[in-house]
Amino acid sequence: MLIMPNDGSPYASILSIDPGTETLGIACVEFDVERLVIHGSEAKTFKGSKLAVEWVEELHGGRFSRIHGHCRNLTRILNVVDPAYIACESPFFSRAHPQAYGALTEIVYALRLAVFEHNPLLEIQYIDPPSVKNAVGAKGNADKFAVRDCVLRLADLNYAGKIPLAALDEHSIDSLAVGYAYFQMIVALMKAGWHRG
Repeated sequence: MLIMPNDGSPYASILSIDPGTETLGIACVEFDVERLVIHGSEAKTFKGSKLAVEWVEELHGGRFSRIHGHCRNLTRILNVVDPAYIACESPFFSRAHPQAYGALTEIVYALRLAVFEHNPLLEIQYIDPPSVKNAVGAKGNADKFAVRDCVLRLADLNYAGKIPLAALDEHSIDSLAVGYAYFQMIVALMKAGWHRG
């Protein structure tokens, strides 16, 4: 259930995720809850192999250790940002690479557990890849280059990250697109008459 924060702050944050067991993009989109405009956004890509703990990898294997590292990192970010909302691109099944779907399902489930441990009342909004692409103005079957071009043209994104927007990799770009898609969903609900709780 979508509940607008009512703590007196004019801003709320969406933490958005482009999942992957090795490369995982995380963005934060902060918006004004009254004016419904994005106040600022930033994004970064994290590498699971750099976050992995050596003994965990030796005992449980590479993929498990990368997922474990991403979850520990997400917990750290959640404690700093304390987002009102979380959005994640849902795993996409490809017949060309069916094993990739299994890995994505694992990382998404693990991230969900990390979010639950941070705040059991915080839900994750899963958004399918075509809807994310449409939200930024790309076609549902657009490739990563077309999506990147669309995100770079979003004037209302108000990007303020340390890494320049044009220098972001595809995972960071995708995480920004996921956050932007969820922001648009919130705006649509507000315009339809949904009010703060």
